[in-house]
Amino acid sequence: MDIDLLEPNTNSQSELAYDEILRGMVELDDTRSAYNSQYTVADLLQLYNIVVNNNQYGSERLTTAFKVCTNPNNVLNTYLKYISEADLNPQDIFNDISLDYDVVDYQITSAPLISRYAERNHREKYVKVQDDVRGYVLKKYD
Repeated sequence: MDIDLLEPNTNSQSELAYDEILRGMVELDDTRSAYNSQYTVADLLQLYNIVVNNNQYGSERLTTAFKVCTNPNNVLNTYLKYISEADLNPQDIFNDISLDYDVVDYQITSAPLISRYAERNHREKYVKVQDDVRGYVLKKYD
């Protein structure tokens, strides 16, 4: 049945179909994959959803159905934990990677591109200020 997974309760038929999807996801959360017994089928669906949909919500995405998965060590929870830790401590990301990449490189790469009129309103360490000739100029603030 074609239902909108963002608004599944529009009528009784779609509500029943959505309940069936959620019950199926609970079963898949307990079913080990034949491909790799370390992961459940729900883990593989979550991994697919992360890669293809960036775990974003949408009417045709399974992101809303993963709310019934209770395994605290599933792929989605592990991914969300990693992302939240990376957001809180971006310098820790580079401790696990053997690239020659420093926190300063990350700050420069992620510097926001702003207009020269908005320059004084930003307090980031590095900003990229729009320039008509060069595209942008990188500025560092102490």
